Amino acid sequence: LSQATNPSNAELDVTAVDGLCYLLQNEPQLAGEATEKLAFKIQSKNKAESLFALDTLEECMVVSEDFRAKVGKFHFLNELIKLVSKNYLGDQTDANVKARILDTLFLWTEKYPKETKIKEAYDVLKTQGVIHEPVKNIKTNMHATLKTSPAASVVAANRAVNDECSEKLKRLCNSKNPKDIEEANLLIQTMVREETRRNEVKTKRLLELNKIKDLIELLEAMLDNYCPGETTQDELETIQDQYLACKKTPATIHRLAAETQHSEGILDNILQTGVKIQEVLQKYENLVAGGREATAKAPTTHQDLLSELIDVAPSPGDPDP
Repeated sequence: LSQATNPSNAELDVTAVDGLCYLLQNEPQLAGEATEKLAFKIQSKNKAESLFALDTLEECMVVSEDFRAKVGKFHFLNELIKLVSKNYLGDQTDANVKARILDTLFLWTEKYPKETKIKEAYDVLKTQGVIHEPVKNIKTNMHATLKTSPAASVVAANRAVNDECSEKLKRLCNSKNPKDIEEANLLIQTMVREETRRNEVKTKRLLELNKIKDLIELLEAMLDNYCPGETTQDELETIQDQYLACKKTPATIHRLAAETQHSEGILDNILQTGVKIQEVLQKYENLVAGGREATAKAPTTHQDLLSELIDVAPSPGDPDP
C-alpha cells in the first residue's frame, strides 16, 4: 500500500495496486485493515498521495466483496465525509481531492446499489450544502449531446457500470425533466472519467507484459547463439543474468492473470506469455545448466498454465475492474 500511494511516484504504481488487490482476493480478512490504512492515506496533506490512495481504493472496490462491505459502512465513509464537509475539513482539503471523492461516491451510488450507506453519505453531503459540479475535463457540450443523442452516450458509458445502473441512465437520458437530464449528464461524465482511468490501468498492464516479452525474446536469442566451449565467461554471465531476470516473471504473470478480466481481451495473451516463459527457462536449464535445475513440475502448455490459474483468474461473468 505504501508503494502504491508513494507521492514520489510519477504515476500510479499499477504493479503495487494489483499486488494489493490480489492479496485482498486471497486474504479477505485483511479488508478491514486495508480500509483503515487507505482512509489514513486519503487524508494525507500531500495531494499526490491522497489521489493515489483514491485510485487504489477504486481498484480494491472492484475485486473484493469483503472490501466493499467494509467501505460501505459509515465507519469508513465518515472519513471521506470529513474531507469534503464544510463542518469538518472541507475548507482545508485540496479542491481536486474533494472533487475526486464526490465523483467516486456519486458513481458508487449507481455502481454498488446494495451498499445503501454510500448513497446516504452522498446525500448527507448534499444536505450540508456541498455542491457537486460536473467533472471539469469533460466537454461542456455533453448536456446538449444528451438532448440530441442520448443513446450514443449511453452506449459509450455502459461498460463502466452494471445493468441496473445502465437502465437508470437510459431512463434519465430519455426523460424530459431538466433535473433528470442534469443527473444523467453528471453520471455520464463521472463514468467517462472512470473508463479513462480503467484504460490507463489496462495500458500499464500491457506495458508490464511487453517488458516480460522483451526479456523472453532476449534470452531466447542468447540461447540460440550459445555454444558450449565457445561462449566466453562474460557472455555466459550475461546469459545467466538474463535467465535470473526471466525466472522472476512467473509470479508477475500469475498476478496479471488474476487481476485481468476476460473482457479486456488480454488474458489469453498473458497465458501465452506464461507458457513462453516456462519454455525459455527450460531451454536454458537444458542447454546451459545441463538439466540440473530442470523444473519438471513447471507448466509447459497453455492448458497447464490455465489449469494452474483456475483458482485465481476471474470468470467470464465477473465485472470489469
